[in-house]
Amino acid sequence: MRAQGILALAPFRSDTNVKLLKPYLNDLGVEVAAWGEYPATRKLIVRSAAYKVLTGWGIAIPKPSTDPIPLGTPTQLDGFAS
Repeated sequence: MRAQGILALAPFRSDTNVKLLKPYLNDLGVEVAAWGEYPATRKLIVRSAAYKVLTGWGIAIPKPSTDPIPLGTPTQLDGFAS
């Protein structure tokens, strides 16, 4: 849901929306991708959406880590340090 909301902001570039989206570059929101992929992974879709919108607006920012995380790997998502 958050990723879809972020993408919906794409046509509405403003300084306020830039400030609103930047924190999402560190978001841990995921989507589990299990169909047709082995091993199943968690994809950091919120970060990806924020990066896509911000760079589409011409904002120069470093790319956040969006590498898929294999299920079963302890991460901050599970309360463990990655």
